Amino acid sequence: MQAISKLKYSLTFNQSLDNIINILKIATSMQLRQFQAKSWEQKRFLGEINNSLAFLSKKDVRQHQFVTREKQSPKGIVVITSDEGFLGELNSLLINGAMAEKKSADDVLIIIGTKGAQYLRGLKQNHLYFSGVRGDNYFNESHKVKQYIIQEYLANKFNQIIIIYAEFVSITSQRVRRQVLLPFPISDLKGLSERRKESDKTLLIEPSAERIIEGLISLNLDYSLRRILYSSKLSELAARLMHLERSYQELSRKNKQLSMEYFKSLHAQADKRIREISASRMMKKKD
Repeated sequence: MQAISKLKYSLTFNQSLDNIINILKIATSMQLRQFQAKSWEQKRFLGEINNSLAFLSKKDVRQHQFVTREKQSPKGIVVITSDEGFLGELNSLLINGAMAEKKSADDVLIIIGTKGAQYLRGLKQNHLYFSGVRGDNYFNESHKVKQYIIQEYLANKFNQIIIIYAEFVSITSQRVRRQVLLPFPISDLKGLSERRKESDKTLLIEPSAERIIEGLISLNLDYSLRRILYSSKLSELAARLMHLERSYQELSRKNKQLSMEYFKSLHAQADKRIREISASRMMKKKD
């Protein structure tokens, strides 16, 4: 049994830690709610891009390098990690997902987030680094990443761009997702020729079909990266909240155990003193 002074110190320290974790829980919960309130509804966005592409020649769309590449290697593998605390497990899952995607020595890991980069340095893995997203600055960050991957793709340094990120499902559930960004996955090319024929007499394409395809797909990348970074931020906050909740529950369990040990020690010490006083009085009466 531990000394009473040590038990009291541990109990006081744990109660202070309990208060700190509770404050962190409240702050994270408020951040999560604020981010959820910023959600935007653009479910039809990708469908409208396909509809716009449908007015162009099927051949032009299929032959564009943003849509078709003969080779799939080397790949640029973008992985979004978090720089916030209490997220080591989630970052590990994301890095492992990116490592599983790397099939060739020519494939390049592109890490968003300092802690993810530190993890890879520990594994002695070569990588490119982008600073992590802080606050709600995901829109500006998504634009920078988009410019970089398009530049490298057009320079033929990458023939495929894949992104690994944490998808927000619910507060208690996040999952690692993989998405191909380039070549752009056209969901449905059926009917392209038919729409083109219907609009041939009135449709004026300027400056060129190639530039229009590039513009539409660039717009899609902006949207996709913004949505992905937003989902990653929600996942980060939700995972952090769940980690804090588990820590809070575990600490509460330990505090109960310490309280029982502390009061048990107090009672044992009091009982010992009572017995010693009783024994001393009995000895005096005998004398």
